Amino acid sequence: MKILLAITFTIISISLFAQDAKTTSCDITVPNTITMDSVSGKYLFLQKVSCEMDKFQMIIYNQWGSKLYSSSDQTEYWDASEMPAGSYMWTIYADCPKHGERSMNGMVEVAR
Repeated sequence: MKILLAITFTIISISLFAQDAKTTSCDITVPNTITMDSVSGKYLFLQKVSCEMDKFQMIIYNQWGSKLYSSSDQTEYWDASEMPAGSYMWTIYADCPKHGERSMNGMVEVAR
């Protein structure tokens, strides 16, 4: 039996807009729920970033506020395979060269 589970993305995103209409925006989209990836068999939290950032930091916290994971690589993912099911907090700090600094935070649910 083959089971297909997918990452469900939410509409939580930030857009970094310039004053010039010709300049494109930089969007960061993050999932609100992660389930097992059918190919790797892992629970992966991967944000989607539409442009190159000068600075980037993503931090994942448990329900008590303890830091579980931190990365400054916008292409790196958090492997939640060893984490129990539940809600986890995340914070992303980004600095886009054309649009300035932004931060966002939210929750992600690890579903088993």
